[in-house]
Amino acid sequence: LLPPNTYFLKNNAVVVHLQATDSGSGIAMMRIGFDPTFANVTWQPYTNTIALQISPNNGVKKIYGQYQDKIGNQSLVYSRTFYLDTLPPTGTLRINGDALDTVATKVKLNLNVIESGSGISSVSLSNDGLKYSLPFSITSTIEWDLSRGVGTKIVYAKLLDYAGNQATLSDTIQLASVDAQSTGVLINRDALFANSRI
Repeated sequence: LLPPNTYFLKNNAVVVHLQATDSGSGIAMMRIGFDPTFANVTWQPYTNTIALQISPNNGVKKIYGQYQDKIGNQSLVYSRTFYLDTLPPTGTLRINGDALDTVATKVKLNLNVIESGSGISSVSLSNDGLKYSLPFSITSTIEWDLSRGVGTKIVYAKLLDYAGNQATLSDTIQLASVDAQSTGVLINRDALFANSRI
């Protein structure tokens, strides 16, 4: 029941995949439902897939299936448990603790994520909202390099939960000057003393 290796789903319209064999007369009928007693569920001709609409409330769901061969023998009741999560993650992204400006291109990002469903699978970062880093496991604090050049900088964090829902957080900061380590002036090759003046 359901696609193989599927536990988290983000859509309550699902396609259930079925597989049954019978060495005798062969599989003829099936019934699929959300109640192990199959209340109000009728037998129908066996097929490999069936589209179902499940209740839209997020949480743990269970689908039940049973098969019948051509002479009326019925199988055990099979089931599959899964988790419906239709809501994207929410939260905040703060650069350098929500500072207004910085003089360094290297900053710290603070992520506060709220995800009450399937959980956060990964996060990707970007300086332009188009080209993102490779996904990685989320942590509350992340070091990140801003794009070079003074001015307003925006950092984007794309969140992905285990059901496939996505959300993008962002924050801005002013890069007031280039990193002090990348510029400087040497006087007399950085000598401590001079014996002449201009």
